[in-house]
Amino acid sequence: MDVAHDGTTWLTVFRKDSHDPHPRPHRHSAPEGSLDTLKALGARSGKVLNIHGAMAHSPAVLETYAAIQEALQDTGTFDGRTREAIALAVGNVDECSYCQAAHTAGGKAAGLSESETVDIRRGSVADPKLAALLTLVREQAANVGHVHDSTWQGALDAGWSDVELTETAAFVALNLFTNYFNHLGLLSSLTGSACRGMPLRYGSHFECSPCCVRTQGV
Repeated sequence: MDVAHDGTTWLTVFRKDSHDPHPRPHRHSAPEGSLDTLKALGARSGKVLNIHGAMAHSPAVLETYAAIQEALQDTGTFDGRTREAIALAVGNVDECSYCQAAHTAGGKAAGLSESETVDIRRGSVADPKLAALLTLVREQAANVGHVHDSTWQGALDAGWSDVELTETAAFVALNLFTNYFNHLGLLSSLTGSACRGMPLRYGSHFECSPCCVRTQGV
């Protein structure tokens, strides 16, 4: 999807297609309060993602998302590969097909292999340090923030710091925010059409279906 730089043209590039679970705003429906944030997000990502266009229906939602994301990018300690792994793990626990698709693409761009993104979604990670971190992340997402003392200690023993483990709370919160937004969107009048991909169960975990992972412009 091309990004236009003029405010009006910017919104006219948004289009809903049959594969897109999020109808994106056009110049007649997007609030003025969302324009600057859409431009900033588009400049950062290289394109305007569908989810950002859907969030733009509410300037408060888009501004909240952008502020948390910017704070984590500017002051966070995790590299891109680890951030995408966290997002994949949370999206899997929360059964968000759209976010798993988006972060599968993002993970590969950050240096994860295709097989690594699948393993992360399945909860089976070969790297013991990353596995310890994602175990803690999964417990947070599944248990309304609660983690076992042994899980926290296991992540410390694997080489993560207290600072990094504390930071996971913000990353989990951000990804739950986007997961919940997508779940709400699929059930509300914002959606227009439902995502055709249903999560596939692997044991106690879920994985995004192939048609979602193939979706472009997420």
